[in-house]
Amino acid sequence: MSRKSESKNSTVAEQHIALLALERTFLDPNVINTSLTYQRRQKPKIIKAIIENFCSAAFGAATIGRRDNGGLWSVDGQQRMTAAIRMGMETIPVIIFESSGAAHEASVFLYLNQNRIRVNAAEIFKAAHKEGHWAMRDILSTLHKHGLDFTLFAKKDVNSWPNIRAVSTVQTIYNLDDGNGHLDDFLAFLCATWPGNTDALQNAVMSGLSYFLYKFGSVIDRQAFIRFLKTNSPNRLISEANMTGAGNRYISVAKVCFKLYNTSRVGKKLTNKQFDDVFNKNN
Repeated sequence: MSRKSESKNSTVAEQHIALLALERTFLDPNVINTSLTYQRRQKPKIIKAIIENFCSAAFGAATIGRRDNGGLWSVDGQQRMTAAIRMGMETIPVIIFESSGAAHEASVFLYLNQNRIRVNAAEIFKAAHKEGHWAMRDILSTLHKHGLDFTLFAKKDVNSWPNIRAVSTVQTIYNLDDGNGHLDDFLAFLCATWPGNTDALQNAVMSGLSYFLYKFGSVIDRQAFIRFLKTNSPNRLISEANMTGAGNRYISVAKVCFKLYNTSRVGKKLTNKQFDDVFNKNN
């Protein structure tokens, strides 16, 4: 960062620190207004998640602008405020600053959000695992069973086998059957097919191949397909998926798996109806 940028950022930070560090108190969320001229719209999934996983210690304080006429306006924490209202909370913790109007509040909103570091999937997983969340511990123990790990726990060579970067992808695979064994089944297939191949741990490869196995695993000849895939590379799945130019990346990879399976030397091929039932009716 240049000295000019540092100076500018320092000045902006000082201005906002001065206007934010004013008053901490509790307010009835029903008396706080929201201006959609600068605020995000309500996000039902986020609000639902806050309600279902409510923790008062993690709720934090909403940032509120108090205008000259006494009106109170939400600047940061709208989703939490909405959740609080739906849960019937009488008060919520807030930080109040003196606002000169919507433009001033929009400036504070931008400052708070444009520099905010979002918590990523790996950080969430690590915290939940440490907390003792049973699903997170089940996922990690399943990885360890197959000699794999997440990069966030690795001490060296974090970007190569057996370390997986795509935490959210592994969680999605686990959730396909609500943790009833599909992740274990998929990892056994993956490790038998491309052991030690870091390319096999790519997001699209894992998600697409796992989806194919989830949908067709009970009817395919797995050993024949493993033998066939061994003569190919994970990157072939990616390159052929890119050529399809269709839809979601992992669905494209799953479709390529379907095609390659029928290309391999198996006695009973998958049918067009099976393809339509999975890819055309459910997606």
